[in-house]
Amino acid sequence: MEKRESSDFINKEFTNQNKDVAWLCKAIQDEGYELGPMEAVPNSIEWLNELLRVPDLFEKVAGARSLPVTGEIEALANETAEARKRPFGQSDDNARRSLERLNRLVLELAHPPETPKMAYELVAVIRTSQGNHFLQEYENMDSFKRDMKEHREYSDWGLLVRSDQGKVVSSYLSSLGDREKIGMVDTEPMSTHVTPEGLSPQQSALRDAAIRHYKSNKAKAYISEQMQHVNAILQIGEALKPLFDKNGQPPPNAPLEDIIAERKKTQADIVWLETICLELKNVLTTLTVIEDGALDTLSRDSGRD
Repeated sequence: MEKRESSDFINKEFTNQNKDVAWLCKAIQDEGYELGPMEAVPNSIEWLNELLRVPDLFEKVAGARSLPVTGEIEALANETAEARKRPFGQSDDNARRSLERLNRLVLELAHPPETPKMAYELVAVIRTSQGNHFLQEYENMDSFKRDMKEHREYSDWGLLVRSDQGKVVSSYLSSLGDREKIGMVDTEPMSTHVTPEGLSPQQSALRDAAIRHYKSNKAKAYISEQMQHVNAILQIGEALKPLFDKNGQPPPNAPLEDIIAERKKTQADIVWLETICLELKNVLTTLTVIEDGALDTLSRDSGRD
């Protein structure tokens, strides 16, 4: 596997992903981006890699079309805001690497049929049955799983790591045999309302159950907290009883300052209690909606039975 020190295009990416260098170069040229003078030979991988060092390529590509930029592209765009205003060679190493990666990702986003996805190293950490550890490079996840299955009697487990991100992308436990693990999902959902792609039915069911359990516990904890406030209000009421007679009137010799202070304190307690009641009503409304939805689901299921 070719080592990667930058975001440059490499020939193996085009070969493994059935892409063509000339097609990508033509797609970029047909867009009419104002790239300025280029030293590399056109329609070559060197030309593409020189293109990655054009400081304002992001503005030219993103400005030519409306692109739904990813979180990584947005972060890189913010990080390289100053570097894109000066020649590539005047930036430091970190800024140049970030700029190259930004330009590579925006080309992948703007020209997905012609642009190969950036290749990366997959390195497995493997523990043998004798307790030793070693590292092994793999071309893809399938070759890792196949190798682990073939040598399961000699290994306890293996973790496949994507080198450029330091993230575990696959794992194998010999004790599981050929069964797939439910976990190790390589997704990063931004919202519970959006279901990540690529989940198996078991993973989807486990995710939905976890979300329902979390929301239920959150509602219970909130109601329990508000009930503690209600109990505190009741305790305040009991504490105020000695200040009044059986008819609810203050004693005739009570100092005016004490009466005013108690009146202000009582008003503040009333406002606090009203706020709690409002929040409890909101929670009750939410729980009612959830209950109605659950009952509707049960009634539909009963109708199908």
